Amino acid sequence: MKLFDKEDARSLLQQAGVFIEPDDDGPDTSQVLNMSDVWAWGCADGEEVPDEELPRVAELFFRYGWCGVLYWVSERRGGVVSEFCDNNRFVEFVRAEEKLREEVPDDTKRAYTPRKQFLYDPLPNLTEDEKRQFCKRMKSIVDGMVKDFREQLAEREYGEAEREHRE
Repeated sequence: MKLFDKEDARSLLQQAGVFIEPDDDGPDTSQVLNMSDVWAWGCADGEEVPDEELPRVAELFFRYGWCGVLYWVSERRGGVVSEFCDNNRFVEFVRAEEKLREEVPDDTKRAYTPRKQFLYDPLPNLTEDEKRQFCKRMKSIVDGMVKDFREQLAEREYGEAEREHRE
């Protein structure tokens, strides 16, 4: 069962502001999704939504918000990957959810379906041991930054008098 017909879908997506704003002098962008800075930094981009795809895009937007729109464009472009890890995680999340919706159409049964949750792996070429070592190094760096920040904050809060008192 479709959630939206073409007109309701178009209305939802227009009201959500996901289309490129129309320009009186330019081409018709009334059904072009704004994909600027989504797949690459500094990238002016858009994806036209054909009338027959409007209900699908609106349903994905209704279920997953902007993540659903990213998923639709990624799928339409053959699984395109963004240079931004967050966008890839969003797409992978929706892809997994949509696969599950297809495998278990009944909402009630799907709610109790065991499944493995995963996140996009930003370090796919490292072994598990290398990933652990990387995380330890990153934690050490962050801990050092936090310590430095706390010292700077204490210095600002207590000023010269407190520093002299500590010495």
